[in-house]
Formats: sequence, structure tokens, C-alpha cells
Amino acid sequence: MSISKRIRSLLKRWYYTYWPGQAGSFPYFGTRVYFPPRAHLFLRVCDEDIYEKGNVRILKSLLKPDTTCFDVGTNIGLISTPLLRECPQSNVVSFEPSPNAQPYLVKTHAGSPFKNRWQLIPKAVGKEIGRLEFFCSSPENSAFDGVKATNRTEVSKVVSVEVTTLDAEWNTLGCPAVSLIKIDVEGSEIDVLKGASQCIRTARPAIFLEWTLSNLTAYGIPPESILEWARAEGYVMLSAADAVAIQGVGQLKLAMLHTQDFLLLPADK
Repeated sequence: MSISKRIRSLLKRWYYTYWPGQAGSFPYFGTRVYFPPRAHLFLRVCDEDIYEKGNVRILKSLLKPDTTCFDVGTNIGLISTPLLRECPQSNVVSFEPSPNAQPYLVKTHAGSPFKNRWQLIPKAVGKEIGRLEFFCSSPENSAFDGVKATNRTEVSKVVSVEVTTLDAEWNTLGCPAVSLIKIDVEGSEIDVLKGASQCIRTARPAIFLEWTLSNLTAYGIPPESILEWARAEGYVMLSAADAVAIQGVGQLKLAMLHTQDFLLLPADK
């Protein structure tokens, strides 16, 4: 990072953390986004200007007009917000169970000019409806909260959360056209996909997901399970970093050394 960019980052951190009337939130893609004090994700925005800019560009290209995006693992809304601003004919349904992030996301949604196209569902997403233990870190590290302790950060408390499935929510919404599903759930991505089989087989959305060995280990999930799912459902898997198709287990493991972001695209489109 250049010296000038580092200075801008530090000024943003100070201004949106301490300045009266500004502290605790910052303007982002036409919405004021609220965040926990010292939040890891807020600090990344200060450094990067746009959180995961390359991923946002990909997601924006995949979200089609007059369709819906399921944002599973929304946290404070740093993916949902730019999609709502940049895709004005689309809807976003955001899922976030973490008590560390929920109050801030609710406040952001309440003041958003896009809230008529943005629905919040305060539940975890899995393969079946019920309740699960949910492992919470400190509020500033809520990006690492999940239904397993992955040891990426220290656990501060364990709570019980309601779990839904994408199929259940999709049916409740009247089975809208879904062109994009984004999943960032710290290791339980396969369970989300298993609970979305009806929606996926009908709508054939693009799927953008995080796939990280450090998270999968906590679940006892082998990396190649995502390739097995993709083959069974008629999807191809690509590295989001370079759009290279993943043909086998060895190639997947090599790609996972360089990126945690992957695309699943329907082979029939």
C-alpha cells in the first residue's frame, strides 16, 4: 500500500470511528452502513475502498435484471449493498444469523434507499430446518462466526440460532427467478447447497462461494466434495481469480492455495 493510500485509510478509520455524528457508520454505495467498533470488515473497506472489489464486479455481472440474489452470510452488508446500487432492477435476500452482526445490518437496512428491493432473514441457512449451535467471536471479528468453531479466531460465546433452507425461503417468496446465490458461511457451504436443491434445479443460478481448507477441516469435509456436488447437479467449477475451470481434485487443491473464491456455473447455460 502506498503512503498516500495508507494515510487515507487511517483518516477514514479515525473519522468514522471517532467523529461526532459520523462514528459507527460510513457511506457505501448510496447506503449508510453500520458496523461494530473496530470491525475487521470496516478496516478492510478503509484499506481497499471497495470490499472485495473483484468479487463484487463478478457478482454484478452475474445478477440479471428482474431476478433475485440470495446473499447467504451477509454480515454487515458489504456485498448486498453494492449489488442493490449497481443492479437497480434486481432484488436481494440477505441471510445473517450472527447476533454480532444482525443489529448493525438491521440498522443499515432501515435507512437504505433500496430497502424495497432488499429483504433480511435473520436465520442461518443449512440442509434442513431446525436450530443449531452458533459459535460467535468478538463483535469486531463477526466475519468468522459460524455453526462450527474453525479456530480462525477466538470463540467468545455459543448461542442457539434458527436454521432455514434456501428451498423453504424460495417457496415462501413464491419461487422467484434466482440468477445468483452467494455463500460465505465459514465452512457449511455444502449444507447450504443441499438445502437448495429444488431452487437450484429449477432456476439454475450462478453460485459464488468461499471454499477454504481451514474452514472445511472443522466440518470434516474433504475439498473434493464440492466437485462431486457440481458433477451431480450439472455444474462446472471455476476459480474466481482467473476463471479457470477446475477439472479434478489435484487442480482444486492447487487453486485453493491461491484463492478461497470459486464459481459454480450451470453446464447447460
